[in-house]
Amino acid sequence: MQICSLRLCWALSTLLTIAQAIQVAPYLDTVQIGPYYARNCQSNNNIIATLLNTLRDVLQPVITDLGSSTSSDAYTTFFKDIANALYVREVFSNITKGVPAPPELGTPSWAPILICVDGRDQVTFSEDGRQVDAYTRCRILGEVPAMIFLKSPFIVICPVFFTHPGIPIQSTASCLTVDPHLNRFVQNGKSLIMYQLWYILHELVHYYVYATKESHLDIYGVNACLVLRSASAVLNAQSYVYYVANVWLGCTSFPPPRTRRPGRGGSVELLEMDSNMTALNANESIALVVQNVSIRAAPPVQTSRELDPDLTS
Repeated sequence: MQICSLRLCWALSTLLTIAQAIQVAPYLDTVQIGPYYARNCQSNNNIIATLLNTLRDVLQPVITDLGSSTSSDAYTTFFKDIANALYVREVFSNITKGVPAPPELGTPSWAPILICVDGRDQVTFSEDGRQVDAYTRCRILGEVPAMIFLKSPFIVICPVFFTHPGIPIQSTASCLTVDPHLNRFVQNGKSLIMYQLWYILHELVHYYVYATKESHLDIYGVNACLVLRSASAVLNAQSYVYYVANVWLGCTSFPPPRTRRPGRGGSVELLEMDSNMTALNANESIALVVQNVSIRAAPPVQTSRELDPDLTS
């Protein structure tokens, strides 16, 4: 997992690889939002519903872009190989429909369940032989707005999530700029993606990618994402977020596909990074991935009430 503080971001050497059991308090209110479920979000249910409805609309032009016979500049920047376009399109299509998927290959299929934690003993999980409270973990990490438990359908929404702006203004003024000398983005990308809408997308991509690939990658900075190999990019949730944000905003300025920087003998090609790398810059980690969760009991899907039933395909 990755943890970011205000000034420093680092990767822990322990990746929570032991088997874990996640427990969700049965008394938490459950609301159906189209194909998705939200638990304990209460007064924030309308915010979650608005985000999911907006995300469905935002992804439509992206799915159209992926249906083209040629790669757009945005796609080439973050995924490179058009051979993977069909898979990327499938991930986005699944998100718009909330398709039930097995959190782990060979397990029952569930639509993702978003749980808003605002107190202790609502969600707990086993870590290193002790039971850990998700709300307490949210408070300790401070800046992390959400946690996803791999091998389960649960996405935990931390209280700090609701302190971030919800949906960015759709304007090319928000697009990143390219350094013409280094052929890379000037910014680290944080200003582009620090919105509730993109946090939700990030976690949902994790869910559907892991359900089909049984693997994931967490590279956050935009310049680190753009030099990922294609096979690694399709595992990296943030690559999907940058791609969607750029298409939706109408951005047209991207570094060339083969990023280069000046060298003594002319241009020097930057090495593409693979999935074994660690490339996290300060303040760029936005989520916590908790791995290898074994579900102790089937997640409840009964709903106490339904919100925005028009959120369908």
